[in-house]
Amino acid sequence: MSEVEEDPAQLLAVLATRKADWAATPLEDKYQAALEIRSRVLEAASRWSRVAAHTRGCSKEAVAAQELPLMLVPLANYLDNLLVSLAALKACAPLPSPPAAAAPGGDGLVVKAHPWGTVQTWFSLLGWSTSTEVTLASASQGAQLRAASPAVAVVRSVGYAPVESLAAALHLAFVSGAVVGLVLPAWQAPLQLVMEYIMDPLARGAFFATLLAADDAEATALTSSPAIDRLHLVGFTPDDFGALAEAAGGADALPPLVSGEVHGPAPWIVAPGPWTQAQLAHHSQVLAEAAAYAGGASPYAARLVLLPTAWEQADAFVDLVRGELAGYKLPAAVDPGVAQRHADFRRHYPDAFVSGAGPRNDLIPGVGPCPPWVVNVLEAYPDDPASEPAFQTDPRGPVLTIIATDAGSEEELLISFLDRAVRAVNEDVQGSFGMTLVAHGATQKRYAAQLDAALAAVRYGVVVVNANLGLGLWSAQTHWGVHGGAAEVAPGRTLRLGSTQNSLLYDEGVKGVVRFPFETYLHILPPEYRSITMRASRQLAVGIVDGMRGFLRGLKDKSWAPPVTVGEGSGGVVA
Repeated sequence: MSEVEEDPAQLLAVLATRKADWAATPLEDKYQAALEIRSRVLEAASRWSRVAAHTRGCSKEAVAAQELPLMLVPLANYLDNLLVSLAALKACAPLPSPPAAAAPGGDGLVVKAHPWGTVQTWFSLLGWSTSTEVTLASASQGAQLRAASPAVAVVRSVGYAPVESLAAALHLAFVSGAVVGLVLPAWQAPLQLVMEYIMDPLARGAFFATLLAADDAEATALTSSPAIDRLHLVGFTPDDFGALAEAAGGADALPPLVSGEVHGPAPWIVAPGPWTQAQLAHHSQVLAEAAAYAGGASPYAARLVLLPTAWEQADAFVDLVRGELAGYKLPAAVDPGVAQRHADFRRHYPDAFVSGAGPRNDLIPGVGPCPPWVVNVLEAYPDDPASEPAFQTDPRGPVLTIIATDAGSEEELLISFLDRAVRAVNEDVQGSFGMTLVAHGATQKRYAAQLDAALAAVRYGVVVVNANLGLGLWSAQTHWGVHGGAAEVAPGRTLRLGSTQNSLLYDEGVKGVVRFPFETYLHILPPEYRSITMRASRQLAVGIVDGMRGFLRGLKDKSWAPPVTVGEGSGGVVA
């Protein structure tokens, strides 16, 4: 579509003429489109990963190989789950009803998501055995997919979130029934080509288009166009929303329905336990990976860590985290505002540990070099969390704050700490999108009831146990939005979040909990990019989503072959 019409405003106008046709498209045709998109995700994975790495200023093939499973696994799993749901509806059959139980307190329902496909089996073999629970607001398991009013939806992101943006576009198209425009900044032009290839089954019918904005002003004009009915924001904070509304001429200038993921400093609660030195090292690396991915530009990066003062291993853990972050070579920055946000944060915490700096990213105007790491350790819980930047701001850069909290006597350390930490993240930290809880296996067994109560009490939309928050996307089965599905981000203006990765089509999602074992054998961000090739990375990812047959079939697949240069203005971008 965009090969014919390149002006994004014209593309948006064309989408508006097609929304009624997409709403009336038979379910069988939508099923076939989703099936073809899944095939294209696998075909384009290697090209996507190379271009995504390039936009972050990385040209090493091994860095691109690390990007590949982070794209292929969540998108393929989302489409697998969606295809199962659509197939059940297509056959006029009710959706499968997985095991469920009343939510704690008697309100709502906790559903254990189906392990569809091969992903859970392979995770188990790799030491990544997972389980997913989705809490619903009511004691029913209704299907969300209904006859939808014709609508034009636009997706816009901040930070570095291309996979999440594409997943949101898929959800809006297939679950919400809208035609979708995906706004991209100009520096993501090379990635636009890959996105259009993946989404061609929708784009060739003018049901999807990428809207390449030359600057922020054009992006704002697109997101406030009277032609659109719904705006979906990926990675936005309340401050980002306020800036967008101001640029658009006020919140009333935005579409009548605004949905998104209202982010804040994604907190980690580290529960005390009998950790060995190897386990301390393992989780210091897991935490460093969560903070370091994309130079901290990901909206799901770890920003804030709570651990108990009385835990005898707390100091050793903090020292290991500092060492891990000091050893990571920062990539180039991708956000033009990161330098100013980083400088503002450092002014509040002049004694923070500072280490390293990243290279320049000349691909993106105005970005400059990636700022150095700031690891900020607060020895006491702040008296006024509402005015504490570490609690209220997300710099979307290489920043991590660790806070030791008092938690009573050692005998009751875990219970008192969990109570204090849960109250802190619920009441004092901005945002309610996602958080991580880390707990030793022995602690989980001994204090199972207390940990379950803490997980039930946490008011966050996505809770991941023992892993990076971003891995909550991998199974594509959980609720993916803020707690309760709505949040006020401006006076009188509420964002209706829902569940943008709700491929199981549940109504009234409140939150999801994804559990990983205490120790896993894989790391998403190895400090040395030399252990895996592009072909091996693709084989691993295809094996996870398609099982052994897909793994063997991939041995003959040449789509991992050496890249070719795309376009004259791409600076030698490979795809």
